[in-house]
Amino acid sequence: MKVRMPINELLSHLRVKGYTDTQNIAIAVMEETGSISVIPKSEYRPVQPNDN
Repeated sequence: MKVRMPINELLSHLRVKGYTDTQNIAIAVMEETGSISVIPKSEYRPVQPNDN
């Protein structure tokens, strides 16, 4: 299902999550609960324990 959201509202949600530059985001998904999950591009994601 697609959801329409004004860009200003989406940008506000992203800023709250700490994403100020949309160029760093691979995908943003609105969950069934109404929250937004953000998946950053690999070069902008936090370092993972198995990263070498």
